Amino acid sequence: MIKKSLITLTVVLLAVYLADELLFLHKLHTTAAYCMVDILTYTTVPEKNNRIEFFAGDPEIVPCVHALFPHAGDAPCWYISQHKEKRTDL
Repeated sequence: MIKKSLITLTVVLLAVYLADELLFLHKLHTTAAYCMVDILTYTTVPEKNNRIEFFAGDPEIVPCVHALFPHAGDAPCWYISQHKEKRTDL
């Protein structure tokens, strides 16, 4: 029973990924498959008194794809829009 469930889950996930890939390829040739999202950047610096100082950086523009999964090395726009801050710890 567990083996059948794992096989079924694998087949379903593979079908969803292939459908997303085909939809991305279709969007690539017909409409805009890519988008640009602004990301806020900041750097954190620890101080001696156990406090953290924050330094705001310049905003970055990150390319993303209109898809469920990452394609062509770019993250999906739904993920990037939920993670709009980029933190660098020193």
